[in-house]
Amino acid sequence: MAEGTQMAKLGLRELMRTGHVRRWHIVRVAREQTIAEHMYRVWLIVSRIVDDDKFGLDQQQAILCKEWALLHDQPEVITGDIPTPSKRRMVEFDINKLEASIDSDFGDCYNQLKSLFPQVLAIVKLADLVEMLAFLQIEGLGRHAESVLADIDDDFREHLSDAMGRWPDLRWSVFLEVRNGEI
Repeated sequence: MAEGTQMAKLGLRELMRTGHVRRWHIVRVAREQTIAEHMYRVWLIVSRIVDDDKFGLDQQQAILCKEWALLHDQPEVITGDIPTPSKRRMVEFDINKLEASIDSDFGDCYNQLKSLFPQVLAIVKLADLVEMLAFLQIEGLGRHAESVLADIDDDFREHLSDAMGRWPDLRWSVFLEVRNGEI
């Protein structure tokens, strides 16, 4: 595909596949998880956090967070769930550019959030990591799953520290409460 060329946006038939596309290809788990289940669980976490007035978002940003939580992995109906180690090795290629090329509306939405409301992306990313931690703590099997869990926890702490530095007026500590099962 030529640079700048957009694929046709995802149709309903393709989006319905989120209920069939599996996650956790390289990690042994007790049961499979789909992209749809993951996005819904991220939405639950995000909703619990941003609906709390103490967190510090205005209503528009809270709505954007919840909407992005339900959309954030839609391109995976085409790409599949690309494991984090693979993503790390693709440093030269911007994975967001690949995902944006799959659906121009998705790409436009991502780029608008990135420029206007980057804290929305940070909130959903943290909820994404919390959901992964919760899933693997229950369903992960073996040493590899334990290792992946530790890596995800490191990523969580790094993203949380970054968010706290960039937007100190928001109550980021609530993510630690959710991660620790206190909420």
